[in-house]
Amino acid sequence: PPPSTQHSACSLLECWQTHLQVSHPFHCVPPDVLVLQEAHVVKETLWILLGANKSFIYNFTPRGVCQHKSVQVSHLTPKALDLQLDYFSHCATLLHTLRAFSSQYQYYYHHQNHHHCSSNGRGRSVVPAVCVCSTYEAFADGVRVCLESITEPLRNLERTTVEKRNFVSIISLSVELHDIFTVAQAVSDVISRGIVDSMPDQPSTAHPSQCVCSSRLLDALWDSIQFCHTLGPSGDPLLRAIFPLWVMTVRPYLALLDRWMKDGEINPELCIEKSGGATPACDEDSQPGKVTWDKVFRAKCVPRFLRLYEDKMVQAGKSMNLIESMGKVGR
Repeated sequence: PPPSTQHSACSLLECWQTHLQVSHPFHCVPPDVLVLQEAHVVKETLWILLGANKSFIYNFTPRGVCQHKSVQVSHLTPKALDLQLDYFSHCATLLHTLRAFSSQYQYYYHHQNHHHCSSNGRGRSVVPAVCVCSTYEAFADGVRVCLESITEPLRNLERTTVEKRNFVSIISLSVELHDIFTVAQAVSDVISRGIVDSMPDQPSTAHPSQCVCSSRLLDALWDSIQFCHTLGPSGDPLLRAIFPLWVMTVRPYLALLDRWMKDGEINPELCIEKSGGATPACDEDSQPGKVTWDKVFRAKCVPRFLRLYEDKMVQAGKSMNLIESMGKVGR
């Protein structure tokens, strides 16, 4: 009997291929095209987003994750599927990059603090050449916590898909990933703007000082928070993800600043430095090599959120340093 519908097939892909064959007489379907079920595409996408390193649908390249161009599904045109898989690939690349960043910086910080060394094949120990400051380590730990909050909804989606409790389509997965992608992109932007070296395993002969590294990272995070405020209510989801990262990152820096203002203690990571090897004196007619007390310490590379209090911070620490020096002289 003739069909009671005007459509000759229930597959959008097949209808599209028929249209192309009618419109373009020389059109032919590539021989290596693989038509998969939508559930298979969704499962592999979730596994890649959760950190899997091998996939049938996605390929891993030095530039990141990319899709397998010969994969198609029956109810989407190739172009529509390409757009979705490109979006998933970009999101997976961001998450893989963030995981690599967090693990590598924590690895180097662990080796610095615990003096763990690896052998270079000649019986000598090799220590990391790049110094990782506490602000970097706190930021890497904050990225790890942020990744855990990102992957939790992905795990829930994976359980839902595997157990077949609810059907998760490619389009609905794209909607679910919107907020996750926004957060991952924001954190990745902070890394690209705030981290002097993307990865610490790259040797550098002229690595910036810890003071410069900390200030640049804190400025990048501060700019992200200010940007979230400019978005109004629409920036609240992003702010909820970025603000805890800011708190974890700035905490060790404020602890160093507290020790400076209370005890006059200087740290290479802090925005306070001592002028060369100078020692303080009381007046201009003192011995050679000594400078007056008000010129010994100065602010350098102050993070933007502290610049309003720059002079007060310097004066407070200098006063405590002078009191401490007077106590040493008395003893």
